[in-house]
Amino acid sequence: MRRLPTALALTLLLGACASGANAGGSPAATDVSGARKARVDKNELINVGGWKLESAHGADRAGIDALFVENAAYELKFDRDQVSVVGGCNQLRGTYSGSKRMTFEVAIATRMACKDDRNLADQRMSELLNGSYGAELLESQPMRLRLTGDDGTVLVFVATPLQL
Repeated sequence: MRRLPTALALTLLLGACASGANAGGSPAATDVSGARKARVDKNELINVGGWKLESAHGADRAGIDALFVENAAYELKFDRDQVSVVGGCNQLRGTYSGSKRMTFEVAIATRMACKDDRNLADQRMSELLNGSYGAELLESQPMRLRLTGDDGTVLVFVATPLQL
């Protein structure tokens, strides 16, 4: 009869030790908002409907503001080592690599006749993405992909649902 209370006490003690080890969360595992950060996995990038630009800020505020023009909503779509960007006027295409540090090489793939502000936004998005970024996948609902450039530029993309 004494085995059951002893086993229960041991189980509770081990559970408390395990949760106490992660109670504070390390800076590498948790961001300021409490959302858990994960290594960016290509499957997680691919298995959503896309990644819509939610916010952008950095040292060159004027360049960032150019992205937010009327009727432009940028969205990244990943497929293996390819990335496409839509939402301004033209479609941008290119490659990406990495997980904790992602490198993008994109260019404008189409040459549509659009308003100058939308063409400027496409050009700026292409310039911004070309380069290397620290990448974090924030596991909140919905998931967010945060790209942080060496120059202080931060691009945050929110996952969109997969369309069936």
